[in-house]
Amino acid sequence: MTTGERKVVIKYIIETGAQAFPLSHRQLKEHVDEICQKKYGESDRFPEKGVGKQWMHQFIVKHSDKIMMAWSTQLEDKQGWAVNPNTKAAWDKLLPDMILTHSRCMQLMKLVSLVRQVERRG
Repeated sequence: MTTGERKVVIKYIIETGAQAFPLSHRQLKEHVDEICQKKYGESDRFPEKGVGKQWMHQFIVKHSDKIMMAWSTQLEDKQGWAVNPNTKAAWDKLLPDMILTHSRCMQLMKLVSLVRQVERRG
């Protein structure tokens, strides 16, 4: 894979994790296989079965500064979806924009209310 293709895969892993839907190894493999199959087509340059388990493991290890692999317990699996580093980071990133948007909406609603009051008065 090219550097650009690896960046796309890493970005996809981070985005899905941030949405509380982290990829399984199978899903990551399918995504990588799809990219490579489109690039190499039916040539002998890409295995018919796609990338192997070792490739997946090496990819995760090599990019461990950006992505990580984690196991969850049954309790964490059921209750911890909303509380993991990726969703917290995404929330921390979204919250200021949400507050600003809410503040702007409130200001806009006040403005609309004032305009309607003026319109009613004639």
